[in-house]
Amino acid sequence: METGESSILLPEDILKEIREYNCQFYERGISWDAAKNINIDFSKFTDVGTGKYEVELLLKIWNKRKFILHCYFCDLNDSSNLFTLCAFRNNDGIYSATDMKIDISNSDLGTKLNIEVGMTKTGRNKWISAQLLDH
Repeated sequence: METGESSILLPEDILKEIREYNCQFYERGISWDAAKNINIDFSKFTDVGTGKYEVELLLKIWNKRKFILHCYFCDLNDSSNLFTLCAFRNNDGIYSATDMKIDISNSDLGTKLNIEVGMTKTGRNKWISAQLLDH
């Protein structure tokens, strides 16, 4: 996407772009450098407010240091709500929300989840929980 160009990204467009690019997936996500080559306007993904959401997992990108997995989501109830949350690694090598119920690094793109987002003492987003969506 050219600088300054604006468009609405739909989940199916993002997944299609990722598949067409044929990103090199390794260790359950794509590298930070590979993500630079995907034709996606990452500025469309913003912080999300506290609350509970039904979401679709669109993309997973490893942080340069690999101890953080950046997860990109679309709100299933408002497709214009695109946001990102970070999954951190615990001592067992699981990347998850704070509740550690789902290892998001092993979740397929397109996985639908119920998630809860809270706030840290410093005012940053905190991914509290994730569960597979029932429907």
